[in-house]
Order: sequence, then structure tokens, then C-alpha cells
Amino acid sequence: MRHDDPNVVEQEYSSEVGLQSRISLYANTDGENPHDLIIDLVRAWRPCRVLDVGCGTGAIARPLQDIPGCDVHAIDASPQMVEVTRRRGVAAEVADVQALPFADEQFDGVIAAWMLYHVQDLDRGLREIKRVLRIGGHLIAVTNSVRHLEELWALAGRDRAREGLPFTAENGCEILSRYFAEVEPRDVLGTVTFPDRSAACGYIASYIPTAHLVDQLPDFTAPLRATRRNCVFTARKA
Repeated sequence: MRHDDPNVVEQEYSSEVGLQSRISLYANTDGENPHDLIIDLVRAWRPCRVLDVGCGTGAIARPLQDIPGCDVHAIDASPQMVEVTRRRGVAAEVADVQALPFADEQFDGVIAAWMLYHVQDLDRGLREIKRVLRIGGHLIAVTNSVRHLEELWALAGRDRAREGLPFTAENGCEILSRYFAEVEPRDVLGTVTFPDRSAACGYIASYIPTAHLVDQLPDFTAPLRATRRNCVFTARKA
């Protein structure tokens, strides 16, 4: 099951429940928080106009609004995600990153957090992001490593390295360098603790492409610690 299959993506984000479940888990991890790093990067740009593409529940767009001088706009292909984001007080609209409804060079920064691997035509999406960025503007793209939570996935029999994920920590520099200058990756590590099998199954079941692995996860008595491996890319439009 491909992560960039439009039907899978539409079904996955028709409700915020699964996404919110995963966000809640990551909020309680040890180590640096990628969300905090994004906020710090954007704060250095102000005053700025920022677009959050694939905004989800507004978990990033909402705190960005608290930065003085930061004008935040958000889009998502899911009407439900847009509605949730609007309820948090963020200006959001339904739109596709592959056909952004904005004029050229409208934004100082674009945030694409954990969403580029969902884009069916990634090259088209990146061209659109580049188009709406001003000269010298930045893209912040966040994704996971193929080794993300590998301790959990090894127990469940999942080999992420063989899934051919479209945009990862490992291939992100090569992909972004096609369109942007000065691409800089920053690995962000942490530890996720699953207290028991039930908690781990809840996480696995929260995402459609992995839900079928629940029955393959064996029982375990001690808490399972898994390494969170994220990567935050910054890329400048020359």
C-alpha cells in the first residue's frame, strides 16, 4: 500500500482521529521536538508570510500565529483537516500542493511537515512550492528516516527500507536539490516509549498503511523503547 496513493491519503485524513493519536504519542517523547525547531526557524524570518501545506490539524500553523510579525496561511487536501485547523483560529483552505491557488512569489516560507511522501507527483508539488516562494525564501520539509521506530517495526515484521517511500531522510537532499539551493538536513532524534502491547497496537492501527500489522505484533512485558528518527530540511530558493 503506497503512502502517496490518493485513495489511501483521502481515507486516512477523512478524520483527524488517527493523526491526533500519533501527534499525542510524539508529544511525550524524549529528545528534541521537530515542532520546536520549525518554530525557531520561522521566528528568525520575521516579519514573514508563511504557508503551511498539508497542515493536518493545525498543530504547526497554530503556534506559528503566536510569533509576532508572522502571517500564517494553511492548506490541506482534506476538508476535515481544514475544518479542524480553522477551529483553531488559522486561515485555512482546501487545496492541493500540486496546484497551489496562489500567485508567484507570495510567501517568505513554506512548511511541508510529514506530507511530501503523500504527494502523488512530488516533482510537480515541489515546483509549485518553489513558484509561490519569493527569491531567497525557504522551504522547511520534515520527514522520517527509513529507520524511524525500527525497534517497533522489527517486532511487527515491517521492513520500511523495502517500501520505497517517496520522501525520506535518506533521499530528501537529492530530491530537494533538484529545485532549491543550499539544502541543509538536520537529524532530530528522540525516544518513544510504548508501555505495553496495547499502546503499540493503538499506534500501528492509527495509520491505514500499517494497520494490517497489528496482528503480527507479539506480546511484550517490559515497556518498548523505539528511536524516533526525523529529519528537518531547510532549502532556499535561489
